[in-house]
Amino acid sequence: MNDLQYEIIVQEVVQSELRQTVSSQPIYERFGGNIFLPASRTKLLMACEEKLKKLRDQSLKLKADKS
Repeated sequence: MNDLQYEIIVQEVVQSELRQTVSSQPIYERFGGNIFLPASRTKLLMACEEKLKKLRDQSLKLKADKS
């Protein structure tokens, strides 16, 4: 498994967790060591989906370049 595939798997897990957790449950974003700030679930989910799309597009491009 390469780094790109690993990143895709990680983002898929994050996306799944964001969709499964109770919407009233707070979400926190980590900044540095032990600093956590409240974050918007919707914004995090949108950012995760965008990153996942970019990673998948990059993976497809790499596969096409190898062909």
